[in-house]
Amino acid sequence: MLARPAGALSSEQGGAEPERPGVDDERHPHEQRQLAAEPQSQEARLPRDDERLDRRRRGQRPVGEREEHEPGERMTGGVGEQALAIPAPRAYAHPQPQRERVERRLDREREQQRDEVAAHPWRPVAETALYVAVAAVLAVRAPLLASVVGLMVLGILHNVLELRYVLARWSGTFAGSFRWAVLGLVTVIALGRLAGAPARRVEVVAGFAILAAGMAWGARRRPVLAAAGLPLTVAAGAVAWTHLDHYFVAVTYLHNLVPFVFLWDWSARLAGRARAAFRIVQVGWLLVVPALLLTGALPVPALASQHVSFAGPLSGHVATVAPPAWRGPEAARLLAVFAFLQVLHYVFWCWFLPRRSSGSPRLPRWAWASVAALAAVFACGYATAWTGTKLAYTSLASYHAYVEYAVLALVVFRPREATA
Repeated sequence: MLARPAGALSSEQGGAEPERPGVDDERHPHEQRQLAAEPQSQEARLPRDDERLDRRRRGQRPVGEREEHEPGERMTGGVGEQALAIPAPRAYAHPQPQRERVERRLDREREQQRDEVAAHPWRPVAETALYVAVAAVLAVRAPLLASVVGLMVLGILHNVLELRYVLARWSGTFAGSFRWAVLGLVTVIALGRLAGAPARRVEVVAGFAILAAGMAWGARRRPVLAAAGLPLTVAAGAVAWTHLDHYFVAVTYLHNLVPFVFLWDWSARLAGRARAAFRIVQVGWLLVVPALLLTGALPVPALASQHVSFAGPLSGHVATVAPPAWRGPEAARLLAVFAFLQVLHYVFWCWFLPRRSSGSPRLPRWAWASVAALAAVFACGYATAWTGTKLAYTSLASYHAYVEYAVLALVVFRPREATA
């Protein structure tokens, strides 16, 4: 124990406190007042401090003092023990973005299709050759029946599948303001078709405007090419304006020939002789078989022998495939050519290309159910009111027909590296 100061003893005895020399005289007045106000507390701290020092020397923790921890020990001790008592949260798998799932699925499909093509490079050649042979037989035996039944069964479906393929294959090309401009012009055409013959010239103007827009948008970085293509488009539009019947017949045939371009593009994944053979088959159905039908090398039935009771008058079918000057006996051959190309058109869009299109989005079940319901409605309409149903279908089909024309014009006039 420390001895009390002499000044403290004298104060307890009632004597006056002597003046403190040295350091005490230099204290700040505030400190002197504080010491004078708390003399007992200052003296009481001394024994407690001595007791703490003695307990530390003996290796004991002083009374009232918290246990010291190493850095991080307190967090890993008490908190860790408490954390063990807390049940682990239920595992939750964050959903992957839709785009990533679709891209992974498309990548898998592309790999599977590449493997299939590599393992069986000649299968597409044999398959398309078989389609050509079957279509030729139908065109020779019953062209009108093949055309009517094909439209009833596959008309709506091929619209959906064709749009799905074209928009997926050239999604980066047919986009932005160009897409909205084309859709607006096609809507004008669809409404004009519902109005009938008085609005035929509206379709001519809108159709060539779509073609010009595709050329201009595709060749916007190549003004020389655009300067060469746009005058030709204007000249063709002027000819169509003065020869409406020829224009609409030509549009009907051109629409059935469009799959040739997409099949040629698809064949790039084939290699060597298989690709050459595949393209020879495509040229065969594009040029050779129609030439055989037109020249009489392949016999076709006469118009009088062809009749489908619910399909309206035969003259309406002939007017679709032949201009007025060619509606005599030669119209039977034009009808056979049209039926041949239409059957292949349906087969390519409804079977061949969908099975090999890795980039097409997968439609949900409700979409397929809607397509099936719409197809059933049109099929019943064809059986009961052919003319009115055909007019409604022609209006609806404007979208898939003219969208593909716009995309083809854009792709042809776009730089090669942009379409790869």
